[in-house]
Amino acid sequence: MKEEYFEHFGVRLSSIKVKKYLNRENFAVIDTNCGNDKYIRYRLDHWNDFMKMKDNIDISKRPIYLWPPSYKYCLENGTLRLSDEFCKKYKEACLNVYDANMYYFKKIDNKEFNEKINNLLKKYPDYVEVKNLNDFRGKSGIYIMVLDEYKQVYIGQSKDIYQRITRHWKTNPPFDRLIFPNTEQSNIHIDSFGALDTTRIYVKEIHMKNMYSLDREEEKIVKEIPSEYKANRVCGGLRLNTISDFIKGANSINCRNFKK
Repeated sequence: MKEEYFEHFGVRLSSIKVKKYLNRENFAVIDTNCGNDKYIRYRLDHWNDFMKMKDNIDISKRPIYLWPPSYKYCLENGTLRLSDEFCKKYKEACLNVYDANMYYFKKIDNKEFNEKINNLLKKYPDYVEVKNLNDFRGKSGIYIMVLDEYKQVYIGQSKDIYQRITRHWKTNPPFDRLIFPNTEQSNIHIDSFGALDTTRIYVKEIHMKNMYSLDREEEKIVKEIPSEYKANRVCGGLRLNTISDFIKGANSINCRNFKK
């Protein structure tokens, strides 16, 4: 198959490797591989203990995202993979989350969303609109991704803004982490969206040597965005390398209110 390309913000992207738009069909593609899970070694080392506990666990009383390892995984040739039963039920839950979010997005007022973005940019005029992402290769700072179709904003920081944003477009979140924190409140991970879903980008350059400034700036801008417009799952300015950061992150989860 001949590889085709498309261009977005001056970046050449493979239409085979990079999805253009998010849709229901490409949101929860089953992937049984869990090799990138940092806890997989622990689960392998204690697999026999998990299996001994299996008979004492009633999964019918547990939501799918809280299934224990003995049901979530299966061991094949010394390698753990996600079980077929888990994948089937988890995909069903993911599609319910997708549908709930799509309905949620439709209810957001487009005019109010744009007013909030315009007010943010007036308040912080040092954020410049990106026309060509190549101009930010190797440059560090804060970036704001706007997804106008969904009335959502994602704020991040990076030592290489070009690489980080293109990674959002090229990478899908692990299948078993699509739901967070639960099926009733989960928003959609920024990496689940397609490249063309990002319609605007704004950037403020900050030298990477000043890590504190990066963290504080990210935290400040994330706070400026009301939760209903925010694709970030937790607050900004976290490096998750300390217990306090984990606690702060857990206390700042951006939960969707689908009943609103």
